[in-house]
Amino acid sequence: MAELGTPPAKLQRTRWPGLIWAVPIAALAIVGWLALRSYMAQGPLVTVRFNTIGGIKPDHTVVKYRGVIVGHVNAVRLSKSLDEISVTMRFEPYMAGHLGKGTRYWIGGESVSFANLSSLKSLISGPYIGIDPHPGRTVTPAVGLNQEPVLKSEPKGVTVVLKAKRLGNISRGAPLFYKGYRIGEIRGEAMLPDGSGFDIYAFIPDKYLKLINSRSRFWSSGAIGVSLFGTHPGVHVPAIPALLSGAVALSTPESGNAVHDNETFPLYENATAARSAPDRYAVPYRLVATGGPQGLIVGAPVLLEGARVGSVTQVHMHYDTLHHALRTDILIALDPKRIPLSRGSIWRLNDPQTQMNSLLRHLIAHGLRAELSSEVPLLGPKMIALNQITGAPPARLIAGSPPQIPMVSNVGINDIVKQINAVMQQIHEMPLPEIARNIHTLTAKLAQLSRSSQTRQTLKHLDQSMTRLDQLMQTANARLPDILKTLHDTVQQADEALHASNALLHSGGAAVSNPESTTLPHALYELSRTAQSLRALMNYLDSHPNALVFGKRP
Repeated sequence: MAELGTPPAKLQRTRWPGLIWAVPIAALAIVGWLALRSYMAQGPLVTVRFNTIGGIKPDHTVVKYRGVIVGHVNAVRLSKSLDEISVTMRFEPYMAGHLGKGTRYWIGGESVSFANLSSLKSLISGPYIGIDPHPGRTVTPAVGLNQEPVLKSEPKGVTVVLKAKRLGNISRGAPLFYKGYRIGEIRGEAMLPDGSGFDIYAFIPDKYLKLINSRSRFWSSGAIGVSLFGTHPGVHVPAIPALLSGAVALSTPESGNAVHDNETFPLYENATAARSAPDRYAVPYRLVATGGPQGLIVGAPVLLEGARVGSVTQVHMHYDTLHHALRTDILIALDPKRIPLSRGSIWRLNDPQTQMNSLLRHLIAHGLRAELSSEVPLLGPKMIALNQITGAPPARLIAGSPPQIPMVSNVGINDIVKQINAVMQQIHEMPLPEIARNIHTLTAKLAQLSRSSQTRQTLKHLDQSMTRLDQLMQTANARLPDILKTLHDTVQQADEALHASNALLHSGGAAVSNPESTTLPHALYELSRTAQSLRALMNYLDSHPNALVFGKRP
């Protein structure tokens, strides 16, 4: 009965849909949170226009800064004019604040550099977008560069500009060597507006700046060198990468100032030209040669008695209207540091002209002259030689700006050819046909004479005479020892007789020391006394003739 009094149940609906819906709601919340987090974590988005397509692909091409991937290409769109593309790139979040005004973009990896063999990977992976960031708020859209910039905002390094007359095989990425060790690289090159040369940009990191100063000298070292003369003749082949992409080497003297960005240096063609180029202390002089330069070029050495002391800086040929002849003006530069002074004397490098002029005046007064010469006589490259010439006519250092050194003409291959031509001309003027006829007539007569019977008879008699003379010589040779012995004995006996006669006739011998001597001197002495007595008797009889009858009166 109690069950019949239970009140009926009432159905009441709640606003909460139930626990079954908690799972999808939580999943939706998580997805929303992840989406928001992903959006907040995204890096900057930049759109850049390029003039070249360059194989850029969405979701494949990367953006690199110093070899590190800092972003990816999201989209590529071709312009309506079909001459450029718009590339949309998504960067990593940490790049925010580094894509400000001045940021540069370019397409890299389009070409292979043999100086950097890692660029070969671009043949497989394709090109990439390079970036040179600048601080600031992100700037989009931007305009990309056609090629990688030469100068970048890289810290701790110096970029120098090398001035070259021709580019050669030097290209971007070529190494920069110091004593064979790589200390930098070539970042780019540009032709001058007037086409007269090239500017080559070389980058040296800060840690190698101590190896370069304001007096450093640069030269191209990536070409094959052929030298037929000099101290190292032969073919000089550089390393394969340097041969393909070029290379630059440098040498640095001990003294010099620190270098700064965009400082300019000349780029020489080879190491010899770089080391031999005139220094800032070099003293200029002028030479005047008769005729043309005969192959003399700028950079040729100047030798003082065989030692290199300078270089040729200018060669200019002109026509002398006063004397109606060709002349060649030659400018040379003499390096005072290549001519050491003795007895503690030093060069005054702030003004070496005065000392050098005094030195040359003294040497010229003693016969020093300039002449055009060659390393190898007649064949080698031309150079200027300053030599002491014996018997040179008087000369002096001619005042001027610059002063002029007297020059003498040297016998070159052209002069030898002229002398040979003169000799050939004299030979051509000789009556050669007549001489040939005379020689032919003489040889005919000699042949006729040799066939004559009288000539044969004469030759026979001459042969017999020679045979007899030979027999006589053989006989004489056989008896020669006896003849020489007899001759020796005869000479010895004659020598003994000569000594005996000398002793007999000597005025200081026995006749003087002993009056009783019976030697020849004593006999001559007595004979002389007798002659004196006879002369006295004859004189007395001549004055007293009666003394013959009556005798001598007392």
